[in-house]
Amino acid sequence: MSCSASSTRPDVSLASSSSGIPASDIQIACAHPQRVLIGHPFNPSHLIPLVQVVGGKATDAAIIDTALAFYRQVGKQPVHVRKEVKGHITNACKQRCGAKLRIGMQ
Repeated sequence: MSCSASSTRPDVSLASSSSGIPASDIQIACAHPQRVLIGHPFNPSHLIPLVQVVGGKATDAAIIDTALAFYRQVGKQPVHVRKEVKGHITNACKQRCGAKLRIGMQ
């Protein structure tokens, strides 16, 4: 990301589709951490229109807004995740719901 940051205009977002590396971890090595975010599509992306958008600790709110608008413009339904988590938010939801179901069935 540091190479990308030095070769792009200052208004360009630096997005990763990583679901295993939080944006804040990427920002540590980046020259412009305020421009870094995660834009992770749900799979299969040609069938599921959802995109998880997550900023890091230093991500500028305008960068998030730009990413959300971009994904809407290309026909996706972005989900702004306000807390960094590894993996998809649906996995966290399944784990929590599954745990509650198991407790309720006992």
